Amino acid sequence: MLNKLSPAVSQPTADPYTDALTGAKTRAVFDHYLQAFTQSFQQGNAFSLAVIDIDYLKRVNDSFGHARGDQLIKAAAECISLMLQAHEVLVRYGGDEFVVFLARSQKASQHFLQHMLQHANALVLTGNPPLQLSLSIGLASASEVVTRSDLAPGAETVPEALFELADLRALRAKRAGRNQVVATSDAQDGAEHSFSDELRLIERDTVLATAGEFLDQLASHKRGTLRIEGPAGAGHSRLVSELVTLAKLQHFKVLHISSTLALKYRAFAALDQSLQAAVDQPLINGAAMRQQVLKTALDITDNAAEKGVNQRTDLVPTDLAPTQGVIVLIDRLDNLDVDAVTLLSQVLRVQSSDRANAYATLTHDIPVVGVVYSTLEGGRGLRLEHPLNIDLKLEPLSSQGSQMLLQSLLHKAMPDAFVTWLVKHSQGLPKHLVESLYILESEDVLRLDDSGWVFGDYEAVDLATQLKHLYRSTLPPSHDYFVGRSGDITQIKAALEHRVVTVVGIGGIGKSRVALQVARELGRPQYSEVRYVPLAALRSTEFLPLAIASALDLSINETQQDSIEAQLRERLAQGHILLVLDNYEHLLPDTRFLTWLLHECPRVSVIVTSRQRLG
Repeated sequence: MLNKLSPAVSQPTADPYTDALTGAKTRAVFDHYLQAFTQSFQQGNAFSLAVIDIDYLKRVNDSFGHARGDQLIKAAAECISLMLQAHEVLVRYGGDEFVVFLARSQKASQHFLQHMLQHANALVLTGNPPLQLSLSIGLASASEVVTRSDLAPGAETVPEALFELADLRALRAKRAGRNQVVATSDAQDGAEHSFSDELRLIERDTVLATAGEFLDQLASHKRGTLRIEGPAGAGHSRLVSELVTLAKLQHFKVLHISSTLALKYRAFAALDQSLQAAVDQPLINGAAMRQQVLKTALDITDNAAEKGVNQRTDLVPTDLAPTQGVIVLIDRLDNLDVDAVTLLSQVLRVQSSDRANAYATLTHDIPVVGVVYSTLEGGRGLRLEHPLNIDLKLEPLSSQGSQMLLQSLLHKAMPDAFVTWLVKHSQGLPKHLVESLYILESEDVLRLDDSGWVFGDYEAVDLATQLKHLYRSTLPPSHDYFVGRSGDITQIKAALEHRVVTVVGIGGIGKSRVALQVARELGRPQYSEVRYVPLAALRSTEFLPLAIASALDLSINETQQDSIEAQLRERLAQGHILLVLDNYEHLLPDTRFLTWLLHECPRVSVIVTSRQRLG
């Protein structure tokens, strides 16, 4: 057992070996413990290793000072070390990173870490503002590394492979949303990637600093509005996501409302979806239910005053920590439907002359209310008569900023000529830079090999044209306001897990409108393409393959040896594609080609509208 190793070897205790801030061991003795625990494992004892990152530490340091950051580091170390067994070891590996040596099996270690994380999440660091602990954890066991050393191909020994694997899983925990334990061994270890999973905020320090000042000033102004505008693709959603975290770190209750162009003409859709997520309960369509759920979402009942807070400790349970107020964050206000905008204006206005309006009084008793919204340049705004109003603008990235973003995504510096070419076509917009990488990868110009990402003749790719068609859709444009049918839309979306849904109803009841609305709302990233196939003019399934080919912009070569079906199969294998086959009743009862399509093209999903049920 490790606790039976000689003290001179296993327990270095000189000052250089102990971190002054946390009491954990220092990195200087990391290799010592790695070898010691490995030897113990070779003697038949269990050994697992966890890499633990403190989430958002840099943001805390930048916004509230390094003293608050040190409080987080110390609290994290205390939370971990108090739950360790006597012969287990905590090492502070870097500024925000700890390594834990566990004398437990993989399963036991995972259970321990999840329990520890729950304990950490239940605590709040008191101060102004109160802060919460969030930890991203990667776990690996020596036994799995021995049998699956391929999971860490860069490591030459079992100890190296163990650390590499745990570190990789900690990164996956961050990319999956932070504040979780990743301990699985699957194809994602060193294989799967997503360029947008961990998109860094580059050249946004000034914007974030101003947003932090806005949150700080709210305490004295009580009401305030922060407007963020910029061109499409400038990173509105990524920044709003960061501000959600920043507001929660300062212990505001956050209502996050996110809308898309597909929801712009559907009454209350974006608001209702956000409210359902906030209160974790279904929202039955109707004004009375919406009012009650909105009231619950904005409720900041302060349990701290009733239950009391122990002021002698830095850490208190979350449900005892006082909530400063409410922050309503709206991602892309320009895409929010007019009814939701009107309702939120009533709720968030400082005072309202309409005292009979129940919405207008929902926030009157909340001490601090902040509104943060993003919009396109010149897009819709909110006039709330708040005493604090700040405008921020998102600019495209510079060439240097684009290089930094690419380096963070590709894990290597790219040649200046490539960066210049990419910035020219993407206009330095973060979203377009990321999409450009996906396009280059799909063209096999950018590919991943043993040495990392390499690229070929990128100038041969018509990147500008492809960026204009990021979301290829032949859906008819929608400018009619869509009211109701929320239950039908939800049901169709759920049924699409089985790849085919038939929307049946009499003529004029709105089958096509519902099917098209579902297709618009799903779109990217669930489907790479959404295609509308009108069938009203067809009288035979003989012409159905040609109708689908036309919707796919596929020119059928009848002189080609391959059949029409073979050419369709090849085209439909290029991505996850959603087809809307409208007015199929003209082709009934023949469903043979539809059956073939679903069987031969497994990446295709289909919404069929018809006056009659399919056989």
